Order: sequence, then C-alpha cells, then structure tokens
Amino acid sequence: MLFCYVYFNSATKIYFNFKKNTTKQIKIKEGSRIRLKTLNGKRLSGQFKILNDSTIVIKGRQLKLSEIVKIKRNPLAMTLPMSIISGVYGTGMVLAGVVAAIVEPKLAPIIITILLIGLGLLYTAVKPPNILKGYNNYKGWNYRIITSE
Repeated sequence: MLFCYVYFNSATKIYFNFKKNTTKQIKIKEGSRIRLKTLNGKRLSGQFKILNDSTIVIKGRQLKLSEIVKIKRNPLAMTLPMSIISGVYGTGMVLAGVVAAIVEPKLAPIIITILLIGLGLLYTAVKPPNILKGYNNYKGWNYRIITSE
C-alpha cells in the first residue's frame, strides 16, 4: 500500500493513500496554494486551511475530504510568471494583428490567425494551466487528515 501525506503545519498532516506495494510521501504545508476538483465538478484554487480532521477550507468554502476528487499543487512561483509571459505575448500579438489589419487588409487570413493566437495567450494569462501532477481519488487515492505527534 502506498502512503502519501501532505504536510499542513507542524501539528497536522493530510494523508493520501495509494493502493500500491510501495510507500511515497508528498508534503504540502497549510496555507499553500492548491487546485482541486470536487464531486459535483467545481474547480477551486487558492490557499487552504484545515477546519477539522475531515474538512478543509478553500476560498471560504468548506469541503469535506470525501467531496474532493482531485488535488494538486498550484504554486504562485509557477502561475505568476506563466501569466505575465502569456499576457505580454498575447497583448503584443493582438496589437500586431490590429495594426496589420489597418495597414494591409489583404492579409486577412494571416491577421485572423495572429489575433486568435494572441487571444489564446491572453486567456492563458487569465487562467494559467497547471502542469503539475494531480492526485485523483478515482486512481486509488484516499484523503484523510491525521494529527502528528
């Protein structure tokens, strides 16, 4: 059986149990940024706190551990640079597309492509992707909070 735990603070841990023959531990401190998906399909991201041994709070919403389908880290050190870079390049491409449309309207297919790519990058700046591995309870992960000694 594979045991993984997420470390919230010096007194509390959350354990992820993965049904394998090996043991692995994953630590996430309380107050860290996470992204999760609930049973009803809602996706939440932000800093989390532990309310009790079966409930966490994220963005003011209380979630029982049994409601969580998937959980993953969402570090600001990865999200912020990705948002800034996508925003800068997206804005540049949209502006370049608008200027090209004004200067040379005959290049409409190329201009539309530039505008679509720029808009896609701007969307990525607003909702940056999280490429980190998630821990899905459908793949055998069980979540529980355990107080450490």
